[in-house]
Amino acid sequence: MDIKVIFLDVDGVLNSQDDLMIYREKNNITGSILYDAVEDRALNLLKEIVENTGAKIVISSSWRTEYDDKEDNPDANLYNKLKYRLKDYDMEIYDVTPFIRKTDTHRGDEIRAWLSKNPVQNFVILDDDSDMREFLHTEHFIKTTYKHGLTEELKNKAITVLNERKGMII
Repeated sequence: MDIKVIFLDVDGVLNSQDDLMIYREKNNITGSILYDAVEDRALNLLKEIVENTGAKIVISSSWRTEYDDKEDNPDANLYNKLKYRLKDYDMEIYDVTPFIRKTDTHRGDEIRAWLSKNPVQNFVILDDDSDMREFLHTEHFIKTTYKHGLTEELKNKAITVLNERKGMII
């Protein structure tokens, strides 16, 4: 398969501490809240990556744990909230990484499992966690921070990496 893939985390990528502070101020919130927004700022940057690379989105975030493509309610769960927010920007979820329920399993293991069944031309991992196993110190892992999430600089890096011509990656 000749595709490019973005393995996408949500918390710390499509939302951030900076976004939370803006949200709290805009809505005059002073107490504790569950912050599960998917912010326009980051969605615009993600859309630029998709438009400039043709990459497909594979969800590696814990938001995929409620994966249900048949559910048609954007408020049913976090997965659906993400699906509908992406749809607002003319993007869609191509797939989700598998759930590997073993002791000492990391997100990198789940990405490797997905790649072993779905060879791709190229990929990036957008995530603020470092549990990436063999991908940790590679150009494929683009580490965001929970403080800032996806930034202009990281967007440009993702576009560059995805557009590098490579053979099939398995």
